[in-house]
Amino acid sequence: RPTAAASLLRLLRYPEGCRGALSAHTDFEAFTLVHQRSPGLEVQRGDGRWVRCAAAPDDSFAVLLAGDAVEFWTNGAVSAARHRVRPAGASPRLSLVLFHAAADDADLAPRAGDAPPC
Repeated sequence: RPTAAASLLRLLRYPEGCRGALSAHTDFEAFTLVHQRSPGLEVQRGDGRWVRCAAAPDDSFAVLLAGDAVEFWTNGAVSAARHRVRPAGASPRLSLVLFHAAADDADLAPRAGDAPPC
Protein backbone atom coordinates (compact mmCIF):
# COMPACT_ATOMS: atom_id res chain seq x y z
CA ARG A 1 0.00 0.00 0.00
CA PRO A 2 1.54 3.38 -1.01
CA THR A 3 2.23 5.99 1.61
CA ALA A 4 0.61 9.42 1.57
CA ALA A 5 2.42 12.45 0.23
CA ALA A 6 4.04 14.57 2.91
CA SER A 7 2.88 18.10 3.55
CA LEU A 8 3.90 20.59 6.19
CA LEU A 9 2.03 23.80 6.96
CA ARG A 10 3.96 26.48 8.85
CA LEU A 11 3.11 29.92 10.13
CA LEU A 12 6.32 31.95 9.92
CA ARG A 13 6.88 35.17 11.83
CA TYR A 14 9.79 37.48 11.18
CA PRO A 15 10.21 39.96 14.04
CA GLU A 16 10.05 43.71 13.74
CA GLY A 17 13.12 45.19 12.04
CA CYS A 18 14.38 41.76 10.85
CA ARG A 19 16.70 42.00 7.82
CA GLY A 20 17.96 39.17 5.63
CA ALA A 21 15.69 36.69 7.38
CA LEU A 22 16.22 33.79 4.98
CA SER A 23 19.08 33.48 2.52
CA ALA A 24 18.67 32.42 -1.12
CA HIS A 25 17.73 28.77 -1.61
CA THR A 26 15.47 26.31 -3.43
CA ASP A 27 13.09 23.96 -1.63
CA PHE A 28 13.69 20.23 -2.03
CA GLU A 29 9.98 19.44 -1.94
CA ALA A 30 7.78 19.31 -5.04
CA PHE A 31 5.86 22.54 -4.42
CA THR A 32 5.75 25.35 -1.91
CA LEU A 33 2.69 27.56 -1.57
CA VAL A 34 3.31 30.91 0.16
CA HIS A 35 0.72 33.38 1.39
CA GLN A 36 2.11 36.66 2.70
CA ARG A 37 0.20 39.65 3.99
CA SER A 38 3.24 41.90 3.89
CA PRO A 39 6.12 41.94 1.37
CA GLY A 40 9.39 40.10 1.81
CA LEU A 41 9.44 37.08 -0.52
CA GLU A 42 11.76 37.56 -3.49
CA VAL A 43 12.28 35.16 -6.42
CA GLN A 44 15.37 35.12 -8.64
CA ARG A 45 14.75 35.39 -12.38
CA GLY A 46 16.69 33.46 -15.01
CA ASP A 47 18.83 36.54 -15.68
CA GLY A 48 19.88 36.66 -12.00
CA ARG A 49 17.77 39.67 -11.00
CA TRP A 50 15.60 39.45 -7.88
CA VAL A 51 11.87 40.23 -8.08
CA ARG A 52 9.79 41.06 -5.01
CA CYS A 53 6.54 39.08 -4.89
CA ALA A 54 3.38 41.00 -4.19
CA ALA A 55 1.70 40.67 -0.82
CA ALA A 56 -1.96 39.73 -0.44
CA PRO A 57 -3.33 41.79 2.46
CA ASP A 58 -6.86 40.81 1.42
CA ASP A 59 -6.05 37.06 1.27
CA SER A 60 -6.78 37.03 -2.47
CA PHE A 61 -3.80 34.99 -3.69
CA ALA A 62 -0.67 33.00 -2.86
CA VAL A 63 2.63 32.34 -4.62
CA LEU A 64 3.38 28.82 -5.92
CA LEU A 65 7.06 27.85 -6.11
CA ALA A 66 8.32 24.74 -7.93
CA GLY A 67 10.83 22.75 -5.89
CA ASP A 68 13.87 20.61 -6.64
CA ALA A 69 11.71 17.48 -7.08
CA VAL A 70 9.76 19.08 -9.95
CA GLU A 71 12.98 20.20 -11.64
CA PHE A 72 14.30 16.64 -11.39
CA TRP A 73 11.06 15.00 -12.59
CA THR A 74 10.91 17.27 -15.66
CA ASN A 75 14.62 16.95 -16.52
CA GLY A 76 14.97 20.70 -16.02
CA ALA A 77 12.01 21.75 -18.18
CA VAL A 78 10.64 23.39 -15.00
CA SER A 79 13.28 25.03 -12.80
CA ALA A 80 13.17 25.06 -9.02
CA ALA A 81 12.41 28.58 -7.85
CA ARG A 82 15.43 30.15 -6.12
CA HIS A 83 14.02 32.51 -3.51
CA ARG A 84 14.78 34.40 -0.31
CA VAL A 85 12.98 36.45 2.33
CA ARG A 86 13.95 40.05 2.96
CA PRO A 87 11.27 41.70 5.11
CA ALA A 88 10.53 45.34 4.44
CA GLY A 89 9.26 47.80 6.98
CA ALA A 90 9.28 48.03 10.72
CA SER A 91 6.29 45.78 11.46
CA PRO A 92 6.55 42.00 11.96
CA ARG A 93 6.07 39.85 8.84
CA LEU A 94 3.74 36.87 8.88
CA SER A 95 3.47 34.26 6.16
CA LEU A 96 1.65 30.95 5.84
CA VAL A 97 3.70 28.35 3.96
CA LEU A 98 2.63 24.92 2.73
CA PHE A 99 5.47 22.58 1.73
CA HIS A 100 4.29 19.58 -0.33
CA ALA A 101 6.58 16.62 -1.03
CA ALA A 102 6.11 13.28 -2.76
CA ALA A 103 5.31 10.17 -0.77
CA ASP A 104 8.31 8.33 0.63
CA ASP A 105 7.77 5.43 -1.78
CA ALA A 106 7.11 7.57 -4.90
CA ASP A 107 9.12 6.85 -8.04
CA LEU A 108 11.36 9.89 -8.35
CA ALA A 109 12.86 8.96 -11.71
CA PRO A 110 12.65 11.67 -14.39
CA ARG A 111 9.90 11.18 -16.94
CA ALA A 112 10.95 8.82 -19.73
CA GLY A 113 11.64 10.47 -23.05
CA ASP A 114 11.88 13.98 -21.70
CA ALA A 115 14.99 15.83 -22.78
CA PRO A 116 16.56 18.74 -20.91
CA PRO A 117 15.49 22.14 -22.27
CA CYS A 118 17.65 23.77 -24.95
